[in-house]
Amino acid sequence: MNIFHLKAAEGATLDQAKLQQAVDGVWDAYSQHFIPKLSTACILNSVEGVQFLDQSSVLEAAKTAPAGGGDSGYTLPASVALVISWKIAAYYRGGHPRTYLPGLVSDRTHNNTTWSPATLAEFSDVAQAFQDTMHNVAFQSWGSGSVFCSIQQFEKGGSTQDPKVYLDPPRVHYISGHAVHSRIDSQRRRLGKEIS
Repeated sequence: MNIFHLKAAEGATLDQAKLQQAVDGVWDAYSQHFIPKLSTACILNSVEGVQFLDQSSVLEAAKTAPAGGGDSGYTLPASVALVISWKIAAYYRGGHPRTYLPGLVSDRTHNNTTWSPATLAEFSDVAQAFQDTMHNVAFQSWGSGSVFCSIQQFEKGGSTQDPKVYLDPPRVHYISGHAVHSRIDSQRRRLGKEIS
């Protein structure tokens, strides 16, 4: 699962049709830019969107149209990921925006700890195209001032408290760039519970 945030411009009309347009646009962006570079064993199943209208009401939309990866070869284990960090003009501990891409093939590795230079260059181009498309999806859906962004949700130290203490409203950060990590990363616990 990848979670992305889009911020609608102040005063934009927030309705079901515009949310569906945005969800369709995100599906197109991911399926056009990332999916062809992933293993044929990797499938984008659906994109789901939630639009927050205020503290207590939301709209929801989805697009379910499975799209399979286009890169043949030996697929690396499901826990292996190529990581893209999305750059924002803010510095704080934890919670920075990243995308963990699973489903890469072994031919993309340089050695047992790093991706090949060709893979890094290719995914840097792909990440830039995805970033540009996501800004355009926000603009097309809600108008000028709508952006692909990251959200900082917790008060200082709030993520360690029980219950957690959230910023209200969340702090929005414009995504202005990206960095593709050369290290082969792990999705760690993102695979779910252990199978007995």
